[in-house]
Amino acid sequence: MSLINEYRATEEAIKELQARLKNLSQDDKLQTELEFEGKLRTLMGEYSKSLRDIIALLDPESKTKAPRGGAVKLPAPSVLAKLNNTKTRTTAKSSKPKVATTRL
Repeated sequence: MSLINEYRATEEAIKELQARLKNLSQDDKLQTELEFEGKLRTLMGEYSKSLRDIIALLDPESKTKAPRGGAVKLPAPSVLAKLNNTKTRTTAKSSKPKVATTRL
């Protein structure tokens, strides 16, 4: 691929991603999840709890271990979905099993 073709393809990809980002930013579900994440992080800070503490509380049999030396980042798709009592979707091609959720 010539450099000019690569440039144009990259430019087109950026335009498509910007349009997708704009659509996502107007999505009510995203706004709800962002609000939930913010409130969860605030609550965790108030009680000096880490994500590992929250996971241990919700899933005592979990074998998740946090990396040494610091706080754990909050992975939005998996943990937030579990905390929000929603099912995680998987595609037919995915080799990952579906995650069952429980209501508190």
